Amino acid sequence: MQIAIIPPKAYTEMAAGDYHLILPQLIETKKRSAYRLFYKEVEGYKILDNGAAEGAMVAPAHLMEVARDLAVDEVVVPDILGDAAMTYRLAREFNNVANSYDWLKFTGVVQGRDRAEIVQSIHLFMDLEYISVLAVPRHLCQKVSKYVRYDIVNALHDELAERFEAVHFLGSSSWIKEPVLLSDLPIARGMDTSLPVYMGMSGKTLYDSWQPRPKGYFNSGHIGLAKEEIIYDNIRRYRDWAT
Repeated sequence: MQIAIIPPKAYTEMAAGDYHLILPQLIETKKRSAYRLFYKEVEGYKILDNGAAEGAMVAPAHLMEVARDLAVDEVVVPDILGDAAMTYRLAREFNNVANSYDWLKFTGVVQGRDRAEIVQSIHLFMDLEYISVLAVPRHLCQKVSKYVRYDIVNALHDELAERFEAVHFLGSSSWIKEPVLLSDLPIARGMDTSLPVYMGMSGKTLYDSWQPRPKGYFNSGHIGLAKEEIIYDNIRRYRDWAT
């Protein structure tokens, strides 16, 4: 399973690798910025998020403008956290947009308030032919169970593998070692995370107790060499856990 590191805007080099998740709310297509230029030029597989998990979902028109500007490979379809029905409605409406971009892959985000709704959400996405990848967000671990992402993908593996190309896990949960378990799922392609970075910014390793990402993370200033060393060690260890 591949790991896409989500860096602060001033430290895009921390996202070096061949698997990336890009936050559209940090991109202004007509403005030069280190964040935009990094993802415009970086090699590897590029997934464009929709901004919903950060409370900043962008409009479909801007989302696709960013997708063209950065020449991404895949776009995460708009969703509403915790609302399976509304998420499916948005995904159906987005089909009209996706039809004009048949060279891109599109990812549907699974939602729900409990296991039954999550399973229903998965089956609803099976009916949308343009969706080729499923994404399972981190907030489900807080709302339902720390094991819910693994349990559901594992239980439905054969159905998922027959219908979808892959599963991506949106964000890392408070269970720091979750990627060790998720990486055992054959359909699991990747996960995005800022956890190894912000833990290191506080001087913490992945063996310390979890803490939430600090406010203002993306605008973080000077980190310092000692903490940078911890961050890069955290990134290496997290990627090792995922393989």
